[in-house]
Amino acid sequence: MHIRQKVGSRGESLAVDYLSDHGYTLVTSNFLVHHVGEIDLIMRHQNVLVCVEVKTRYSVAVPFEFLVPRSKQRKIIATAKFFVQRQQAHDFVVRFDVVFVDLSAGAPVITHIPNAFWV
Repeated sequence: MHIRQKVGSRGESLAVDYLSDHGYTLVTSNFLVHHVGEIDLIMRHQNVLVCVEVKTRYSVAVPFEFLVPRSKQRKIIATAKFFVQRQQAHDFVVRFDVVFVDLSAGAPVITHIPNAFWV
């Protein structure tokens, strides 16, 4: 596994722990639709299906807010539509969150942004 994958996996694990501690339940991780996109985490919070993009960094060279461009958002939204269709989860409200995991200071700093982007 490359260092980038290790950093990403660690960030996703920390994000799952953080969200679970705040009442979210993991539905699946790394949901991939070839030629469409991938969703890092799909969580459930009450009657809301939460699609989470996790961004993990050891350095703050690029501010986190620039790490999920609109093109990436469109891919996540399209992938979420496949998930809802495949799982017949039409009764759920779908929300798109971003979790930033900053590992540059030693102890992880986690920032959760609900409703980070919309359809």
